[in-house]
Amino acid sequence: MRDAWNLGRLEMGKPTRVVLVLMLAGLFCSNAYPRQDPVDPQSPLNVSMIALIGNPRQFQGKRIRVIGYVDIEFENEALYPHKEDFQDGISMNAIALRLSETQRQRYKHLTQGLVIVEGVFYANGPETGEYSGAIGKITRFDRWQTGTD
Repeated sequence: MRDAWNLGRLEMGKPTRVVLVLMLAGLFCSNAYPRQDPVDPQSPLNVSMIALIGNPRQFQGKRIRVIGYVDIEFENEALYPHKEDFQDGISMNAIALRLSETQRQRYKHLTQGLVIVEGVFYANGPETGEYSGAIGKITRFDRWQTGTD
């Protein structure tokens, strides 16, 4: 038994360990990158709020799809990663929503809940003093259904 263990250790040399570590790192990191539907390259990128806030320039001008906690008030429409960020007023952890008056009225009932939003992301604009970017040209704005709803 001891010889089998030593043989196994000998086969897993330093280069093999490095490859294994790199493969595992790639597996864990793959969820951090935006995903696009391979069948429809025109579909929005699936992006996390964390990715948008952490690297907004990467998504400048791109069509995105994101899930977050929404607050819709007059002149203060934003998407937050968590309800607590909204409650604590951490606007730099939020993305502004460029809603028309019609959209504001249409989506008002979704306020203070989880939503899925599709639109174009803007890393620069008048909102960036208070928020970490904005989503405009919104084409989808729906309640996000979780497994606990």
